[in-house]
Amino acid sequence: DEEELVEQCLLPDLHEFDSKEIEDFLEQFNCRTVLNENNCQKPILSELNVYQPFQSFEELEMFYDSIKPTNKKVLHLLQAKPNTEGERDALKFLQRYIRGLDTGNLGHFLRFTTGADVLIVNSISVSFIKVNGIFKTAVAHTCGPVLELPCTYQDFCELRNVFNNILAKPDWELDIV
Repeated sequence: DEEELVEQCLLPDLHEFDSKEIEDFLEQFNCRTVLNENNCQKPILSELNVYQPFQSFEELEMFYDSIKPTNKKVLHLLQAKPNTEGERDALKFLQRYIRGLDTGNLGHFLRFTTGADVLIVNSISVSFIKVNGIFKTAVAHTCGPVLELPCTYQDFCELRNVFNNILAKPDWELDIV
C-alpha cells in the first residue's frame, strides 16, 4: 500500500524497509534520487512546511479535526431552496437520514456526494427533481457538488431505503460527460 510506504519513509530508521520498493514508488513520479536516511524525509517535509496546518503538530491535529465529518457538519453543508411541500418533505427526510448515519456511512455519503470521505467542500447544493418508479433515486454530481434529490418520496422510509442501497455499494459508477 502506497500510504504505508510513505509512512515508512517518514520513520527515523529507513534501513528496515525495502529500498527497491521505495525506489519503484518514487519512479512513478520521475524521482530518481538515490535514497538514504539523510534525504528521504527532507523533500516530503519541506513540501509540507509551506502549508499552515503543517507548522506544528497541534495545527495538524486541528486541520484533521476540521475535515473529519460529523453529522452536524454535513448537515451544515446542505444548501437547498425548497419551493413546494414535496421538496420541503424530501429535504427534511434527507436531514433526518444524515442525522442517523454512523461515522462509516457518513463517510460513504460524503464520498457519494463530493467524491471524498472527508470535508473538502464548503457546501453541497441540493436540487429537486420529479421522478417516479424505478428512477426515483438520488443523483450526485461530485464536481459541483450537487445532489439531485427526488421530491416524490412518500415518506422517510422510502428515502432511507434508496440511500441505504446507494451507500451499501462501495463502487459507484462515475460517468463523465
